Amino acid sequence: SGQVRVGAALEQRLREIEVAVDDADEQRTGAVAGVQLVDVRPAVEQRQAAVQLRAVARESPANAKIQYLLGSILFEEKNSKEAADCFSKTILLEPGFEPAYHDLAAAQINLDQTKEALETLGRTRFHVWEGEGGIHSVYVAARLGRGRRLLARGEAAAALEEFRSAAAIPAN
Repeated sequence: SGQVRVGAALEQRLREIEVAVDDADEQRTGAVAGVQLVDVRPAVEQRQAAVQLRAVARESPANAKIQYLLGSILFEEKNSKEAADCFSKTILLEPGFEPAYHDLAAAQINLDQTKEALETLGRTRFHVWEGEGGIHSVYVAARLGRGRRLLARGEAAAALEEFRSAAAIPAN
């Protein structure tokens, strides 16, 4: 039927977009002999992917993968507000998908919502293997941000506690 073909076409386009995003991420984050590679993905391609994903999200608003991919692109475009909205929708649609919690917390930190970021991180698990660049660095950034704000308000004892908390990985 026509609806099945539209669904199949939609799924095919989503796979193409996902592969393009994954390939671009590998190019952006890959390292050779310990040297970080430069982002070679043109901004135009990223904007086009965001436009296409927005269209797909309108057609399939209950697809967590689409919401997450769109949020990832928006986050890279420094659009933390819309990215946070997409990551929040991803969590509502697929509560067990932990990367959405990590990315939502990172977006919340960019929006200067460190309290909310820590609450978001409190809803997921920390894994020892994640290390630098994973949930741990998001947690540290949130704690340090809260500590700096407390220190600026003259609450040195509370700030010190936040700074100490940043140095420890919380228990699951």
